[in-house]
Amino acid sequence: MVASKALDAAGPGMTAGTTATGTGTVALATGAAAASATGIGLVVVGALATAGAAAKSVVAARSSKHHRDALMAIQGRWREFNCSIPPETEGDTDLMAHHRIATDVLPYAIEQKNTKFQRKAIGSVPVLGTIPMAIRQVYRAATKEHKGEARGKMAYELAVHLVTHNCALAQAIVADLYNYEKMLWMLDQDTDTITPLLAEKLKSV
Repeated sequence: MVASKALDAAGPGMTAGTTATGTGTVALATGAAAASATGIGLVVVGALATAGAAAKSVVAARSSKHHRDALMAIQGRWREFNCSIPPETEGDTDLMAHHRIATDVLPYAIEQKNTKFQRKAIGSVPVLGTIPMAIRQVYRAATKEHKGEARGKMAYELAVHLVTHNCALAQAIVADLYNYEKMLWMLDQDTDTITPLLAEKLKSV
């Protein structure tokens, strides 16, 4: 996926044409329709690549906004969601864990989706979105490890509650992050399996 995005951003032949000779230059000329040797072709290819990236950002922004709004709706009525221990399981309902899902995990998921929405919305504006996006990429690289730890913790918390409780709140959150069928499948899995899957959906990029 990263490699694919890098190719889209650079445009056909852009990364290959690192020298003045060789197949990279030929590919670049072909991709630019051999417009001219003055750089006009490069401008055309770059503009097309930027427009393509902007179109993808529009789709991603809409998706992130949809998920954010759905999660906010869940947050608005989280107290209405029942939570209990499955009938075949011994023990009591972990009310503290349920509360953490509502007050820690859910707000975190909303913030991540909102951040992603804002980033993609800026990226949907050709040219204007490229500079702030580049700045954020540098910042994200510098803080990646810390953010990964927080995301992993939230994903694990959600995974544990999902598989150990019959919790409508946890199920609703996971169903929004993925879909209802995927949520049902996760109910029968262990936390080692589903934690990384949930962490992937809690990314802000």
